Amino acid sequence: LMPMMIVPAVAGFTFYMLFQGQGPVNSALSFFAFREVSILWLQGRASAIIAIMIADIWQWSPFMFLILLSGLMALPEDQINAAIILGASKWQRFRMVLFPLMKPIIIISLIFRGMEAVKIFDAIWLMTTGGPGTATESISVYMYKHGFKHLKWSWVAAGGVLILILITLISMQALKPIKKQEEQSA
Repeated sequence: LMPMMIVPAVAGFTFYMLFQGQGPVNSALSFFAFREVSILWLQGRASAIIAIMIADIWQWSPFMFLILLSGLMALPEDQINAAIILGASKWQRFRMVLFPLMKPIIIISLIFRGMEAVKIFDAIWLMTTGGPGTATESISVYMYKHGFKHLKWSWVAAGGVLILILITLISMQALKPIKKQEEQSA
């Protein structure tokens, strides 16, 4: 759980230091490749996106793990035991019992993670400031630049409301299968 508890700005700066040209990531790659590896992680378009994805995944994987683990722990054991008694293999139990029961939890966790991914700012700003060019620029970084550098406050406020509406509509669409399942079981 430690990655989740670290302040996002500290995590962003830590990964900024890790992905430097002479940083620990290149040193580890050099050790395993048995030759000098010098990748400019934060200066290439694809490599900068990969570095930011690694930082974000590292920081928020415990959150997803906790949600999915709590969902697994809350599943009714009688259905799993019935599948075992009926001779279902592990794959059949997963596909026919566990996955359908976990589907609402997976959807909710993906909604939470999607909202966090939309508002990512600290790691991107500290690692690349949205660059090279605009390759790693997220909505939050884009809004920050327009608000603080170009002083378009009304434009940023309107954009924030539009993002809120868009995320709400996407979340409502994602929750429809859960509502249908509840209506069918009732």
